[in-house]
Amino acid sequence: AGLAIFLGVHSIAIFAPRWREQLIARIGVPSWKIRYSLVSIAGFVLIVIGYGAARLDPVCSTSRRSGCGTWRCW
Repeated sequence: AGLAIFLGVHSIAIFAPRWREQLIARIGVPSWKIRYSLVSIAGFVLIVIGYGAARLDPVCSTSRRSGCGTWRCW
């Protein structure tokens, strides 16, 4: 979810430039920047939390017995 939020907010200018311009005209540049920043930070925080959770419970891991660079996934 964090990656989708972070990339989604950063893709607004690419995929919805008119909507972005209309929103900025309606709420103002400072308000847009604050909202943009808060959503970006929230996405980044979720990415960090997800990364930490993935490190504690990995899906794939390397095994020294199976050889260097060999991945075991389950």
